[in-house]
Amino acid sequence: MISFFIINFSTLAEKKAGKMEKQYLITVLAVLFATVHAIVEVEDFFPFGISNGDEYLESGDDTSSLEQNLSVMFPFFGYNHSSLWVNVNGAISFNAPISTYTPRCAPVHHEYRMISPFWADVDTQAETPTPRSAITYRESTASADLQKAKDEIVNAFPDLSHFNPTWSYIVTWYNVTFFHDIPTRTIRNTFQATITTDGRHSFAIFYYNKIQWTTGRASNGHHEKGIGGTPAQIGFDAGDYHNRTMLDVSCKDSVINVSSLSNVGKPGVFVFRIDSAEIIKPQIASIIAVREFPEGIKCPPNSIQLRTNESVCYSFHPSLSQFVVAERECNSFGANLVSLKNKYTGVYIPQLANLLFKHLEVEEFWTNAHRLIDESTFTWTDGKDFQYKNWKNNESEEKETINDCVAVNLEKGFWFPENCFSRLPFVCEFYGKGKEVPPTALVLEEFPDLPKHISNAQNEMDTPFSIYSMNY
Repeated sequence: MISFFIINFSTLAEKKAGKMEKQYLITVLAVLFATVHAIVEVEDFFPFGISNGDEYLESGDDTSSLEQNLSVMFPFFGYNHSSLWVNVNGAISFNAPISTYTPRCAPVHHEYRMISPFWADVDTQAETPTPRSAITYRESTASADLQKAKDEIVNAFPDLSHFNPTWSYIVTWYNVTFFHDIPTRTIRNTFQATITTDGRHSFAIFYYNKIQWTTGRASNGHHEKGIGGTPAQIGFDAGDYHNRTMLDVSCKDSVINVSSLSNVGKPGVFVFRIDSAEIIKPQIASIIAVREFPEGIKCPPNSIQLRTNESVCYSFHPSLSQFVVAERECNSFGANLVSLKNKYTGVYIPQLANLLFKHLEVEEFWTNAHRLIDESTFTWTDGKDFQYKNWKNNESEEKETINDCVAVNLEKGFWFPENCFSRLPFVCEFYGKGKEVPPTALVLEEFPDLPKHISNAQNEMDTPFSIYSMNY
């Protein structure tokens, strides 16, 4: 799919923008292609191993550490914990050790309250822990560890720049294999989970290096390749049948590709906030590199710029949001929802959105077109009429409909009238140096002196948006 994508854009560039345009498109897509197979290098993990103060988890099959008493209370969705267990089978648990080797792939009981970077049948029984292959863990308040944790969290949640973690716990599964453990086997996995808190807010950070197997033999996996059967589960579960996240690749063969995925735009890295009564997901999503042009026009972080119009940048937001909420989010960055006013952007933006949003269980994304002001016709939010149009079957759907906002199909690029209350990902359009953001025809101002219950309801619209909503 990626190769087809590159070829398609190369052809488009030749026809529409000449040699320089072609080269830039290929460069951008090469960045994307390179990141598809990216991993977190081991040297970029939180420091681990005996030399960094870790303890070894003893060799074993379906075993766990002794109960580890914590020096702080760790908040986990309203439950405060003063101890935890490190489990050989790719999980940290809070209420009891976990010996289950086949992931449940469904909500678990409170005894299984857990954070699971790779819940699968890890087996170390035939190997003595060494720096070459081991599961290690430690509690840490070291400033370097806390700063690294903060950097990852602020990258994912920019509005939490004030967050200063005071405690962390680091668990690393380094070069571990599957049941049955064979010391000479070269098929190995390396991943790490770090949990951190300031006493109020808490987060889990997952790093993935090489992931070469997904399933143990007792989970019906191939006895030599470690694939098939019931593959690994990744996420967390409070054991309350409410607060849980499971990546959509969990329990699927495609979980082997987790080191190329992310919910924060950094392949192999996942960051989750796990303290509140509701799951709050990151605000950063794009994996597109920022590029500064000689003219000095710089795109905002996590956005791209087209040479066909160097004063405009685009950012991609997998947050599933209602139309007005998405437009307000773009407005907060000095932008509007994207307008597709010519055939070039009408092809380029949907194809790039398809690449970035393909993990979501949706088929469309928002543009800024609507008929909320004048019910008789669609216009862009800057009030301009349509000139270029790409309705399916070359025309919009029936006039008498509640579908008053325009969404674009990710696979084909066709436009569809959509219910403005639907929740879709969206693309923001920024205007660079020397250009002002077109005024929106929608009135999105705050209301003064709202009664408390209305104000609280309004604030719910303004909470950080869900990113990578993959049922995780």
